[in-house]
Amino acid sequence: MIKVAKKLYFLILLLALVDLLLAFFAFFFFLREIQKSSQDFLIAREKISSLTKEREDFGKIKIFYQNHQSDFEKIEKFFVDPDVPIDFISFLEKTAQDCQLQLKINSLIKNQSKENTMPSLSFQLSLQGFFPNFLRFLEKIENGPYLVETVNLNTQSAKEENVEKEVFEKESQISLTIQVVSK
Repeated sequence: MIKVAKKLYFLILLLALVDLLLAFFAFFFFLREIQKSSQDFLIAREKISSLTKEREDFGKIKIFYQNHQSDFEKIEKFFVDPDVPIDFISFLEKTAQDCQLQLKINSLIKNQSKENTMPSLSFQLSLQGFFPNFLRFLEKIENGPYLVETVNLNTQSAKEENVEKEVFEKESQISLTIQVVSK
């Protein structure tokens, strides 16, 4: 009887150890799954937070754009259309006419954009008229609605018989290269 009781205790102890081992392995298996699910949950929560932040930022940008759309349209007008620069050429012709100068556009060159430079167009202009009128013309195109830079300027006085005239009283032939920022 004692032997049967010992065998019974031994069997109960053995079954208890097997149950503990099964519980231990089941616990770690489920713990690992819980950790993995928790990590997936945290990643998903971070993505949702990030997307929510991006959505808020996008909304702010959209509101900013709507509030400043007229300003962006004005800025857009500073740039010349490189394919059809008719507006800029009309501006040059009207300004030359207002300044009582004869204008001839000799060439138009599209400048390839290099690193850290804006795309631009170069115009080679020939002007004929009095020098003060040319100075007014130059001032008007530099202060006009386009982003213009004077690259090269050559002047030549017209040959007249009366050499005693001042430079400002003589008609001049002016060669001018300007660069205008394009889209």
